[in-house]
Amino acid sequence: MQAFNTIIDRCPVPFELNGDLSHYLYRGINQGEGLRRVLSLVGHTHQRMARQHGDLSADVDDPVADWEAEGVTYQAFEYSKPALAGGLSSRVIMGESGPIHLVKDALSLDASLVPLWKQMAAYAVEQMGAAPAAAGAVAAGGAAGGREPDAARLRDVEAWRQRIAAAHRAS
Repeated sequence: MQAFNTIIDRCPVPFELNGDLSHYLYRGINQGEGLRRVLSLVGHTHQRMARQHGDLSADVDDPVADWEAEGVTYQAFEYSKPALAGGLSSRVIMGESGPIHLVKDALSLDASLVPLWKQMAAYAVEQMGAAPAAAGAVAAGGAAGGREPDAARLRDVEAWRQRIAAAHRAS
């Protein structure tokens, strides 16, 4: 974190960062002025479902149950909130880009996580004071060669989106 902040100090022009926050979460980097500074410069984000000191890229078989258990989906949202508070310049939240580590089917995982990406984007837009409808511009997903997502992974997506929205309103 210190090295990254040194690079930030040496850059003579304004810039934004791609917040691939799974790397920080995975390594247990969750406090300190250096992290706050990095999060304040995030303009777009790439999200993986990471477990602290566990898996950098974990699969989520049941996003609804995972959210309710405050698992990796919930942790990703909570961890991202300081970065999202500044808004997203691109309004883009990218998911997995391909099979890696424990994720075998990135397209289906991304499809099942679209409600999370949309709620994260809505949170970012809300924090900027913009109209919530602007969150509709969010894009999510990764490259998967044009295959269709596994329908079984999508069964409770709308119910999960509603739960995430309710939890967000309550926080």
